[in-house]
Amino acid sequence: MYSFKSSNIFFQSYVRPELLEDLQQLFFFHPNQKKYRKQIVSAIEKYGKPEIKMEENKVSIWLANLAINQQSIMVFDKLNPHKILAVLIYVKEGQLIKIIHIAIQSDLNEIYHEADLAVLTEIMELFKAMVSKMKEVFLIQFEYSKLQIAIN
Repeated sequence: MYSFKSSNIFFQSYVRPELLEDLQQLFFFHPNQKKYRKQIVSAIEKYGKPEIKMEENKVSIWLANLAINQQSIMVFDKLNPHKILAVLIYVKEGQLIKIIHIAIQSDLNEIYHEADLAVLTEIMELFKAMVSKMKEVFLIQFEYSKLQIAIN
């Protein structure tokens, strides 16, 4: 266990094939999935079923019904780059970034001294900083909760 530092967090749009099983476990078999079942089903009906995509030794997750403007982001820590901390799938809809699916390691407090919420908050701050560089994006919205984060 070690202290969380946001400067150690990095995003990648893919994982290496040797992390495929970890990615599947985190995203498709998450222990909190039951809690969000209704929202997950609604998102699948609207955007399509998430599918594993492998190209040139890069594994990512894509939504079947969206051909463009979607991205999957895997979150890692430089001090432990073999463990996926979180997965986000988002789509750009005009001035809005909509996080369609998000899966966060359920054992973050076993990895870090800090509570899960502190780590999630830092991940979202870094995500916000990343998408704020996109032209004409002013808002991040979560599909599951309708929570919105303004981008200054």
